[in-house]
Amino acid sequence: MSNVNDAHVDHTADLPPFPVDSSADQGVCEIVKLYIAVFDDLSPDQQRSIHAHMSECQQCQQEWMIVRKATLLVADLDELAPSTQVDNAIYAALAHPGTTITNMKKRQRRKQFSVRSLGGLTVAAALVFIVSFALSGAWLVMRPQSFSLPANLTWNTYVLLQKQTMLNQRGESYEVIQYTDMTTQSSHVETVMNGKFDVVVIQDGQHSLGLDMMHHVAQWNVGTWNIDESMFDLQRLRTDLRDGQAKYLGKGTFQNSPVYRIQYADGDILLLDMHYMPVNVLHVEQKQGSAQPMYDTVQWLSPNVVSSTMWKMQVPHNFQMGKISGKP
Repeated sequence: MSNVNDAHVDHTADLPPFPVDSSADQGVCEIVKLYIAVFDDLSPDQQRSIHAHMSECQQCQQEWMIVRKATLLVADLDELAPSTQVDNAIYAALAHPGTTITNMKKRQRRKQFSVRSLGGLTVAAALVFIVSFALSGAWLVMRPQSFSLPANLTWNTYVLLQKQTMLNQRGESYEVIQYTDMTTQSSHVETVMNGKFDVVVIQDGQHSLGLDMMHHVAQWNVGTWNIDESMFDLQRLRTDLRDGQAKYLGKGTFQNSPVYRIQYADGDILLLDMHYMPVNVLHVEQKQGSAQPMYDTVQWLSPNVVSSTMWKMQVPHNFQMGKISGKP
């Protein structure tokens, strides 16, 4: 095997010719999947061809998502040098397909394996096999350690403050600022785009009051301006962890602080600090294989620092009842 300090190895050298026809044909798809495994080593033109093919081929899109998810899962792991026993086991499996681990151990007692230098494609295939095996849960050593929330944990004694920058369909940014009383589940949400709109929605769990602050219009039971708070529901988190709808990915770091990482079925990752309080949510872009913080700010406030007027559902005297425009 080549030394790790050698010059960059062309992992595409052993691949079959890149398909000229990008149609969703079975033979084409088999070749495209091989190129997906070494995507970062492809030329810009080849990468564009892969994306063009995936835009019409759901099967290869799924292959792409599996590879990118595997990349995300191992990205935060500490680099470890495997023992020579692990190397020997992998080399033996590649050199002798179908050989069981038990039989390999017996053979290792009798003789040393002699393995020829492996090409870039074989190494890539081995890595994909190992990661896929770990993701399936069959390789127990690679599975994240068990995780459970403390039985006495509660978020109900706080007011949750979230600030989020969002984009409308035209690519224009606007800000959403939300206060949630975790005890009563009352919320105060203000959505602002400078010079275009400023809408406040106050909700007590049963009713909501919308206030258009720019046009002085009020509307009862306006629901289109509410935002999804399911990621900050402790009871749901407990249930989803128990039922396997959310899975623990292990520890990581966020803004230079240690966090617990919990992934939901849609791919988004909830980050908890070492006191099991949410600090943010990573939104995972499946196509790009990237993860970005969903919120600009997540803070847990003492209720006595938040004015009680935030939760009052009262129409101001200078507002008229009417209909508030829809959410951007």
